[in-house]
Amino acid sequence: LERQALSEGICRQLVEDKSTRLEFTMQNDIYSLYTACCDVSTINQIKVTVIYPATARLIDKFSAHQTHMVRETIEDYQHVTRPYLQETAKDLKWVHNILDRVSERDRVLCEDDDPETGFVLAAD
Repeated sequence: LERQALSEGICRQLVEDKSTRLEFTMQNDIYSLYTACCDVSTINQIKVTVIYPATARLIDKFSAHQTHMVRETIEDYQHVTRPYLQETAKDLKWVHNILDRVSERDRVLCEDDDPETGFVLAAD
């Protein structure tokens, strides 16, 4: 379950309220996760992710965007998506940290080390 988006007024109140406490949850590379504990009557606890330093690309990634639904075939993936991903390699250090068991071991729910079909299922 996740809360609805908070209004700007509630967010401002959380940030400005001196009684708001951040409790550290975990860190993986530049991503840190905190729980915000506050005395605001409409809120109990909120999941807080801190990205520091935040690049322009990360700010854009977490900004509001129009969404689209696409049904991708195997051929679409092989001829369009995969080549695009290979050309625009992104920083996947945080993914490798999970796969290499450097970070977030307590969040891994299930894993299969098979070299062909292996996977890792982790809590978000």
